[in-house]
Amino acid sequence: MHRSILFLAVLMLAGCAAHLPIDRNDISTTLASRTGHSLAPVKADSTSQLPAGVLIADGISEDEAVALALWNNAQFQADLGELGFARADLIEAGILRNPILSLLFPVGPKQFEATLSLPIEILWQRPNRVAAARLDAERVAEQLVLHGLDLARDAMVAHADFTLALAHKQLADENAFLQQQIADIAGTRLRVGEISELEASASQLEAVRAREAAVYRTQEAETARARFAT
Repeated sequence: MHRSILFLAVLMLAGCAAHLPIDRNDISTTLASRTGHSLAPVKADSTSQLPAGVLIADGISEDEAVALALWNNAQFQADLGELGFARADLIEAGILRNPILSLLFPVGPKQFEATLSLPIEILWQRPNRVAAARLDAERVAEQLVLHGLDLARDAMVAHADFTLALAHKQLADENAFLQQQIADIAGTRLRVGEISELEASASQLEAVRAREAAVYRTQEAETARARFAT
């Protein structure tokens, strides 16, 4: 009888350690399989802010933008810390309070006895506590994967917007340059009497409009650059 009780107690204690759900490495592996890029390694003394193979001196490609976002986005890195708290809660939910072992030495005809005392209510509630904590940890992990995928998507969109804004700026600058040349030629032709003042004024007006458009496209590109940098 006593052996059965002790055996049961050992089994219960052996099950105290709750199996942990996916961790940061698993999330990194999942994101790598979906985006081609993993999370930055956790190193307290690491000073590198660039993933392997990323060179910003020659410009940033869409692929590099995704890699940088997963490595350096401050909000995402902060959110990853929630996984550690969720795992800690799961571990705590699986911990049983230290059992009380009582030894009764033989007195007279009484046999040697050993009793192991555990709070019954804790044993009863533990499975539910562990299950709830596990679901919460898995929910946090799934949200982090979704956050990482959203981050990768936003990086690609921001890169596309920035690339398009730069193309618009270049075209606007070239158009402003050409319109100014046309206006200068019109001014020369006006002075020699080849065109009227109205025609020359129209060319000057087009040059002014082209310069204003170039300024607008420059501001648009700067806004896209700032959005891309975040």
